[in-house]
Amino acid sequence: MNKSSIEILNLRKNFSGYSVLKNITFSVKKNTIHGLLGKNGSGKSTIFKSICGLNTFEGKIFINGEDLKDNFNLKDNIGFIFTDFVFPSQMTVEDYFYSCSFLRDFSKENKKELFKKNSLFRFRNEKCNNLSTGWKKVLQFSSFNFIEKPQILILDEPFEGLDFYSKKVIVSRLIDLKENEGVTILISTHNFIDLQNFADEITIIDKGFILYSGKKTKNIEETFINLVSSKEDFFDKLGDYDFIF
Repeated sequence: MNKSSIEILNLRKNFSGYSVLKNITFSVKKNTIHGLLGKNGSGKSTIFKSICGLNTFEGKIFINGEDLKDNFNLKDNIGFIFTDFVFPSQMTVEDYFYSCSFLRDFSKENKKELFKKNSLFRFRNEKCNNLSTGWKKVLQFSSFNFIEKPQILILDEPFEGLDFYSKKVIVSRLIDLKENEGVTILISTHNFIDLQNFADEITIIDKGFILYSGKKTKNIEETFINLVSSKEDFFDKLGDYDFIF
């Protein structure tokens, strides 16, 4: 397991008697960008929250070779951005920016100068929760300028709501984090082209099952469609007996 930043073995999760994850097993190699693909409700966010210690679960999750259940401090090595991230209700963009900046030893002048150069400066008096989805993502990414770089970065639909320019800037930053700072990145997105361009490996999940995990294929979209279609045909043939899963 020493070659993997994340190792997931037989991960299972039930909600109200419904099985969301069914013996999930896959790994994310160190210093790679790993794409997690699946339709809405396939279990991607549940996997992410389990890795970050936000869900109880059955099975094993190893972070850099150590069992997460034996040492929950391992999650301190993980940075994450979730789709449903909520900021403090009354906090403005300027408040959030300066709150994050206190985590680093910047002078007052440097903080102000850095903020003025930030694309969010124009929204400085706006409450964070009133920003569009895209600008909330930009604000979350901005906070990584002020914290110690995580060993692992978990990104749940990070490009949702972003315009072309903002996405280009963030993708460039992700590649830089991997290549120059040794950060391992696990990312979910519905955009096959994004993963085709910059992912090293992919995992495809559907209805709580892993359909594929390994190096990205020459045509990720085609691979995804073929695998999911084949699995749905299988379940159609089961008919009323699919409850056994």
